[in-house]
Amino acid sequence: MLQRVKRYLRREARKPFDVNVKGYYMNITRINSEEIPKLPPNFAETQSLAEDEIVDILPYRTPKSWQKEMDRQGFDPLAHTPMEVVAFMERIKSSEEFDSDKKTTKVAASNKGKKKPSESNGTKGSHHCMLHGNNNTHDTSD
Repeated sequence: MLQRVKRYLRREARKPFDVNVKGYYMNITRINSEEIPKLPPNFAETQSLAEDEIVDILPYRTPKSWQKEMDRQGFDPLAHTPMEVVAFMERIKSSEEFDSDKKTTKVAASNKGKKKPSESNGTKGSHHCMLHGNNNTHDTSD
């Protein structure tokens, strides 16, 4: 059971879209400090994840764009504390939100008086993004 929980945290426990980075970190920390010590075989805190293992989980369970930004800026998560990694990822999220607001305003202003592509051909878009829905420009992986 212990190995399954650890494997799940390392490989599958992605950050939910509606949870901020600090909340995601707090959930991992809670599981690590409250749930893992109660599991067999040892039923002890010695089987909890080490701090560097938590730091390793954080960036690789977040959006790919954040991982790319860390690489672009030369940020090595393993050289930092979990709270430093969380703070860095929160700055990336804030930056993305700022950029997306800017792009939305620019697109809205440039489309004044023009028909939307979906109106002209009667389709709802050839791509689907989990964040933006059906559209003609990108899908979730973009």
